Amino acid sequence: MEKFGLWYLVFSLSYLFLFYLVAKRNENYRKFVLTGFVIIQFIYLAWRFVYTILSGSIVETIAGSLLYLAEFMGFIQAFTLVILFWKPYKRKEKTVDELKVLRTVDILIATYNENIDILERTVVGCLSIDYPKELLKIYLCDDGDRLIVKKLAEKHHVEFIARPTHEHAKAGNLNYALTKTSREIIVTQDADMVPKREFLQRTLGYFAQEDVGFIQTPQTFFNSDIFQHNLYLDSEINNEQDFLCVV
Repeated sequence: MEKFGLWYLVFSLSYLFLFYLVAKRNENYRKFVLTGFVIIQFIYLAWRFVYTILSGSIVETIAGSLLYLAEFMGFIQAFTLVILFWKPYKRKEKTVDELKVLRTVDILIATYNENIDILERTVVGCLSIDYPKELLKIYLCDDGDRLIVKKLAEKHHVEFIARPTHEHAKAGNLNYALTKTSREIIVTQDADMVPKREFLQRTLGYFAQEDVGFIQTPQTFFNSDIFQHNLYLDSEINNEQDFLCVV
């Protein structure tokens, strides 16, 4: 079984690496990578079940079963990604030109105790958004009773909101801010989310559809995630967080 495990590992890594390189050049081969991945994982789970769980003592079987359950749940999660990536989805992009009339926009930046330098980058990023200034208002929603945040708002000539009570954390902060604003579109930003200049140009167009009331965009992180960093593949593999949410 040790020889089988070694050959299985060599074959699995070789297969995935080979077809990964091929799929990078031609997306038509992506399904070979995904199919091979599922088969390899299934073989591993079958081997684990037959040769490592059913062949031990009761204590070993119980402990091994708990670990096997975690591995099986990981397989289910990975299989879900396979389904999502099986067929490339091309979303039709809609620009702000889709709107008959430009909407008024309030940007709410929720903050509690974040570093002021980080918060200032977000404020500057919001100020740099390509959109008519008379239709755009930026609010610093402070939930930490910090005078320095108020001074930051004054420095950059943005609005400042500080609520008297602090229940329900960030949700309460934003809900309170909503009672102080009145524009058609509300954009919520965390203190460390720096929007690109074209953010509104690429999102507001979706509101041209009457049945659209909410848009969620991906968060692309500046820092490498643990996989990119440890494998030195920042430009080769996607940040794990990029998979978490889509427009």
